[in-house]
Amino acid sequence: MESNKILILDDEQPILSSLTDFFEDEGWIVIPFLRAEKALEFLKNEKMDFASVDLRLPGINGIEFTKKALATNPKMSIVIYSGSLDFEITDELKELNLSINNYISKPVKNLQEILDRLLLLNNQKNTNNNR
Repeated sequence: MESNKILILDDEQPILSSLTDFFEDEGWIVIPFLRAEKALEFLKNEKMDFASVDLRLPGINGIEFTKKALATNPKMSIVIYSGSLDFEITDELKELNLSINNYISKPVKNLQEILDRLLLLNNQKNTNNNR
């Protein structure tokens, strides 16, 4: 069985490390990044199944990263994992077929919530693609 691959983008090292450790313990291949620019450079040559993306980042923010990442990797399932209290799904995100279901507020009580949401979103995406 092939392992799922996830890109994790968060500028807070403790959160990045925690998510990386959790997904690796679950048998996933994890590619962590502190900056969106580096993650986008990586995505030019690599395809990922999943991504967990923080909104507030230095340089390119999480929304811009998501738009650019999906432009080159449209099958990737993305969860926006952020502490932003005023987050709303913008029209530009809706155009990328993202909804409030793609958002999880920091902190979660159990990191399993993120994994479960990613798998649900991926399942929905695959169901829609098969119609």
